[in-house]
Amino acid sequence: MEPQDSPRKVRAPEVDDYLAHVAAVIRSQGGHFVRKVDVDSEEMATAVIALENYRLQRLGDHDEEGRPRWVEVGEKERQLVDRMTREFRSLTAGHQVTGYDRALLTALNKELAWPDKQGILATLFGRVQALRKERGDSVRPDDPWVGEVGERVDVVAVLQNTGKSIESEFGPQVPHYFVTDDGKRITWFATNKQLEPERTYRIRGKVKRHDTFRGLQSTVLTDCRAVPGGNEVPGV
Repeated sequence: MEPQDSPRKVRAPEVDDYLAHVAAVIRSQGGHFVRKVDVDSEEMATAVIALENYRLQRLGDHDEEGRPRWVEVGEKERQLVDRMTREFRSLTAGHQVTGYDRALLTALNKELAWPDKQGILATLFGRVQALRKERGDSVRPDDPWVGEVGERVDVVAVLQNTGKSIESEFGPQVPHYFVTDDGKRITWFATNKQLEPERTYRIRGKVKRHDTFRGLQSTVLTDCRAVPGGNEVPGV
């Protein structure tokens, strides 16, 4: 028989379930991640908050008005965990990995997210982003560009992150940085718009230029439309 959760303590979560809670907590805090080593007296580590979120969900803890006290974990978070886990394994396969990456791989291979593994597990998402940058040159195909200048393209890519808003003749624009499955980088300066990082989008737009900045080659798109998950894009 499965052990019941006590009022004060719950069993350790499965690794994927715990990571889904980490992703939900990061989302709820606007993409903000706090490491244990960076914690001050007023801020809790994301790993700790995620476990508490898991505990509140398992106990079905609601407030006085009947609202859940936990951040909801949905299919989007679980898909993100699956994709990030697979990408981390791919980025470390065939490479001389650091002791940190070996420890993270060991934690991912466990069935449960034991207390001594939760801190390093919570860093999975950031570590994937770091490895993408470190190994960008080795995974990029010979032709780094998407389409020819002036051509309209239709592509599916993951939004890695967004930059700070910049002023232009068209008003404030937010740079969005994407990567396709085959490692090609795409930049879109979207007017007053911010999409959700670590999510897959289908993008249709016009190639404005092929750009190289600090050694990174990226296709800059303009006049774009994007929808999550690679679904149909409205007419452009």
